[in-house]
Amino acid sequence: WKMKILVCGDVNGRVKKLVSRVAKVNAAHGPFALVLCVGRFFPASLGDAALMAKMTQEIAPFAAGQKSIPVPIYFTHGRPPHSDADSATASAAPATATTSGDAAENVAAADEAKQQATAKSNTVKLGEGIEIDLDSEHGAVVCDNLHYLGSAGLRSVGKEGLRVCFVSGIGHGDRKSDAVAALEATLDAQRKSEEAAYGVDLLLTSEWPLGVHRLLADDKLPGPQSMLDAPRSRLGSSVVAGLAARVRPRYHFAGSQDVFFERLPYTNGPPDHIVTRFLAIAPVGNKDKQRNMYAFACEPGQPQKASDNIKGTVTASPYTTPNGGDDGDDARTNSSSSS
Repeated sequence: WKMKILVCGDVNGRVKKLVSRVAKVNAAHGPFALVLCVGRFFPASLGDAALMAKMTQEIAPFAAGQKSIPVPIYFTHGRPPHSDADSATASAAPATATTSGDAAENVAAADEAKQQATAKSNTVKLGEGIEIDLDSEHGAVVCDNLHYLGSAGLRSVGKEGLRVCFVSGIGHGDRKSDAVAALEATLDAQRKSEEAAYGVDLLLTSEWPLGVHRLLADDKLPGPQSMLDAPRSRLGSSVVAGLAARVRPRYHFAGSQDVFFERLPYTNGPPDHIVTRFLAIAPVGNKDKQRNMYAFACEPGQPQKASDNIKGTVTASPYTTPNGGDDGDDARTNSSSSS
């Protein structure tokens, strides 16, 4: 049985606009089983009191039960890890010591200040009784039909049992967080069990995977031109690319680049040759009118394979190459058609 799913890009704290758009799309094209949000859900700066107050005000009627969210919404959050904590630590750190004893005390004080600032910055308060720990692997319920998935994990979402792998946060680059390392260990353990046969339906990340543009012809590359002018070989995170190669999801959704981009499907190779579709979703309410919602139907646990009759063009995986994983543009080739 196929479930209808709606995926949204960065919300940036605009909860009222998100719910309004979801309600309209659901009325016209639903009913949808659930909504998934990738990229930044909260304002870009969690330390911006005015923006956080506005978001709290928008959530209040839903939290109080005065208004309802028509479809269950699950979200991750793409904030840079500890960005607000780092600035808070800098302002809280004591002046440079003049003696070795003072230096030792100042180091200890700085460490304590950083821990306190980090803990504070990783907790979001949205009114009375609503407190979200962004580092929690278990997520949180904001209000009825609004759920934070968590920092990183693999879980069954919705009554249909959709298998969703997710990673919050941006700025990982080549640095693997503890949450991602724990997630990879979970995936490796499950690969050896019967659950491996079920597979992963969706992968949700804030960042794009490094090298996702590879193996695409020029007319299939992401835009706008300002993005293409930058070194495409460094667009995205190697950690996310490695996770995508490991997970082999049916769909991979990402945000945080402010554009909509639908890559040609790619096959993950042996042993099962599962086909993955990567899509980047633009922010909700973006001024460039980029597509900020993507609707599709998915039957949980039923992956497509390269041997299936897939319409259009399919490439090899952009994350594994004959020359050992070169992420540069030189590795780009023309895509090949599937049967």
